[in-house]
Amino acid sequence: MFVRLIPFILITLLLAPSGASALQVKVTLPIPVSTLHTIEGFDNATLYGPSDFGLKVLTPVAEDTLMGLGISLFRARVEDGDSVSQKYKGVLEAIMFKLGVEYSGIELFQDFQLVLELTVDFPTGGPGRVEDANGEKVSNAQSVSGTGYYTSAAIRWGQLEGGFFYRSNHLNYGDMTIPARDPNQDISLHFTSYGIVFSYLFK
Repeated sequence: MFVRLIPFILITLLLAPSGASALQVKVTLPIPVSTLHTIEGFDNATLYGPSDFGLKVLTPVAEDTLMGLGISLFRARVEDGDSVSQKYKGVLEAIMFKLGVEYSGIELFQDFQLVLELTVDFPTGGPGRVEDANGEKVSNAQSVSGTGYYTSAAIRWGQLEGGFFYRSNHLNYGDMTIPARDPNQDISLHFTSYGIVFSYLFK
């Protein structure tokens, strides 16, 4: 995991302004309210989660505009539907690299700002596995690929933020299959979700 963070750290340092005080760090916790999903490889599957705790570094690129570079830890569980006789379940995880921009030039009231964000997600790796009904491992993911985007509108008061988000992601887990069904069908997940998001900004 730490090896994958090296490019992120280097890019952040190269793009950062000379004044270290201009850098900001934001911790974000999105809480999904509703999720729509399509899962290839499972039958009539139910998706639990996803959860996605994120950390990013923000640096100014223009007035009231910040560029964000960060990572998040994605995790979700999948289970075949109740009508399936031979049931399987999966654990899907990924380390997501995030590149985005924030705009905070709209002041709603005194000390309250509207923060708009648009971020693109790239999975850089992460474990995934399929288990049978007895908990025995069937297959492991050898790689994770895909992309996604995240957008939010929040109100900032001091260093706290709260608002709403929408996201869409597609993840493909290479060599993670259910051989009894189709040994050539990689498990893949496409989902869209919306909900509430809370953030804290370290300046």
